[in-house]
Amino acid sequence: TKIPGSSNYDFKGHYTELDIYGTLNFTRNIGAQLGYRTLDVDAVIDKGWGSFNVKGLYFGLVARY
Repeated sequence: TKIPGSSNYDFKGHYTELDIYGTLNFTRNIGAQLGYRTLDVDAVIDKGWGSFNVKGLYFGLVARY
């Protein structure tokens, strides 16, 4: 996704996110979730810039009532 520019600042950048996961239900109310997520953000504001990138596997518990 492109981040729109601004007339007040010299600003541009992008944001990209991907989340792939699956859930295994042990019972009707309890399950486990395993997935892979990546997040990438870059920005340029006036004369400064920044970059943020995170990616990896995750595990979670799911509880429904």
